[in-house]
Amino acid sequence: AGKLSKKHINRKNENGETMLHRAAKMSTRKKVNWLIWEGADVDARDNEGYTPLHSAALGMRLENVKELIEARADINATEEDGNTALHLACMVGGKKIVEELIKAGAEINLVSISGFSPMYYASDEET
Repeated sequence: AGKLSKKHINRKNENGETMLHRAAKMSTRKKVNWLIWEGADVDARDNEGYTPLHSAALGMRLENVKELIEARADINATEEDGNTALHLACMVGGKKIVEELIKAGAEINLVSISGFSPMYYASDEET
């Protein structure tokens, strides 16, 4: 079987999401790995600036977060509100994802447009 063309693999839907965005949020690590192998852009942006790593963090998909980190996704990429994947993982209470992102070098003090660091949301989750 031949590889998919990069144009096809990175085609975006009406929300600007690629197949990798959707797989990162809802599918298995195997599917994410396959899409990356096929040439999916690990730092593609959707209409709101989310990367596949943001999607994986929001979907609380630890294995997909690991796969994207291994593929050298930009760990500190920010979406249109200035949130990183670490901000989102803290917001949704994904403790293991938070740990994985920090271990991989995510900046814990980056402040979003709203003025909040990821740790603000992490401490908020504890209460």
